[in-house]
Amino acid sequence: MGTLPCAYGLASAVCVATFAYARAAVVHFPGLQPFGVPVMWMTSWDYGLTECLGALVLPLVYPDGRLLSRRRKNCSSSPGVGSATNV
Repeated sequence: MGTLPCAYGLASAVCVATFAYARAAVVHFPGLQPFGVPVMWMTSWDYGLTECLGALVLPLVYPDGRLLSRRRKNCSSSPGVGSATNV
């Protein structure tokens, strides 16, 4: 169970870092930092993993790190499919 919050925090940190770099490259220092526009475009898509982990995976396995019942095994594949189709 401890790896999911760590993955969520890492994914959130990547989102914040890419947005900060893109904002600095495009708004504050235009032309000085490379790849400003592509990184700005990436910030519109990188939140998918964070939302998938926080909203879909974590509630499925919250109390003890395992699925609560066998019925939820089908539900556990939907976040992976959703994040794959998000990109």
